[in-house]
Amino acid sequence: MRRHTLICRFDTADRTRVAIADPDSMRTVIHFVSGERRFDYGLGSLLERLAYLGLQPPEVAFDLVLLAALVFCADTRLSRETESQDGWTREIDLYLPVADTHLWAAQRGGIEAMLRFLTGDQWRVFFRPRPRGYRNIAPRVVEQQLPRFTCASLFSGGLDSYIGAIDLVAKDKVPLLVSHHMEGMTKKHQDMCLANLEREYGAEAFASLQNYVCFKSEIVSNVEEDPNQRARSFLFFGLGALAASGLGEATLYIPENGLISLNVPLDPLRLGALSTRTTHPYFMARYNDLLAALGGGYSLQDEKLKDLALPQEGQIRDYDPVSGSCRLIPEHGVVLVVTDEGGCETCFGFFRFPGKIVDIHGKSLVNTGLNGAWAYRDFVNSPDPRYREIVRMFAESGYPNRFFTT
Repeated sequence: MRRHTLICRFDTADRTRVAIADPDSMRTVIHFVSGERRFDYGLGSLLERLAYLGLQPPEVAFDLVLLAALVFCADTRLSRETESQDGWTREIDLYLPVADTHLWAAQRGGIEAMLRFLTGDQWRVFFRPRPRGYRNIAPRVVEQQLPRFTCASLFSGGLDSYIGAIDLVAKDKVPLLVSHHMEGMTKKHQDMCLANLEREYGAEAFASLQNYVCFKSEIVSNVEEDPNQRARSFLFFGLGALAASGLGEATLYIPENGLISLNVPLDPLRLGALSTRTTHPYFMARYNDLLAALGGGYSLQDEKLKDLALPQEGQIRDYDPVSGSCRLIPEHGVVLVVTDEGGCETCFGFFRFPGKIVDIHGKSLVNTGLNGAWAYRDFVNSPDPRYREIVRMFAESGYPNRFFTT
């Protein structure tokens, strides 16, 4: 395991001395500004698009996005497999210039705790003043030709954010839909959803702010990249906060499935640190604390998607043709987790999905085709006798024997 130090510098003239907390760590210097003082890694395009939309966020909001981009770089370009001792937890130090070092230094503890919770890594963050010539980075506003926005909302291109955008427009709000993408497939889904929204409600009902923020694989020398992207939500929230701050007193909506926010362990990817905590209540609360401390009068709000998107009969398990995602929540379920002496987790359980979806009055809306059957998931076929004993006990307690192999 190696501790990594990532140092953010603006252009090549930025030679401010940086005191490294751990001289033995592996250092990587990343220059965020290229020729003509334009920011790289998608941040320059972001600033230009904000100016076109007539939005001028405060400097502290750009500092937040810069921090988020550096966090995202470290998270995606440092392999957990080779750079951690336990196959997951990395040790990462970040150094970046900000407009107000005193303001940011006061937030260090909260930021580090938030990132530890979000990614499962050990983070340390250090701030220094911006180099000369970069006192003002926020874009100069050009004449606005687009509708005056009343709020901002994250827009991933998935079903949750798609429904969230529809809800906001239906309530006569004019949302600025903020997106992030890396690969082409994600942008394709975003474009399809945006095209449908424009066709249904008109181009003046909303506007989009799509952002490509990504770092090349070899930016950290001799280290493989990591595919987990546990810090992506920190970047996504930062992009949304930057847009919302340009609106003044505004709300940034986070349309997300409430059950998923709570990290219910429905499969092996939703156990402990392996579960994404994008909109976990604790993370959301800590991020709102950070926004309040930084000032600006804007906050996050998770709508929890109380409304229901109805699929057609026979399509319950299919993906939504536009957004590419679909969820059906089980009405009953039992999940068991067995942890061995080495900390390895085995997850198994069974779930019963509803035979039909009903409204609050009990009226049947659509048949699922599942007929209330139980579905058993033996995620790991473990020979551990303790595991087999638990399975045997459940089988003998009257649960359908066909789901168990003792």
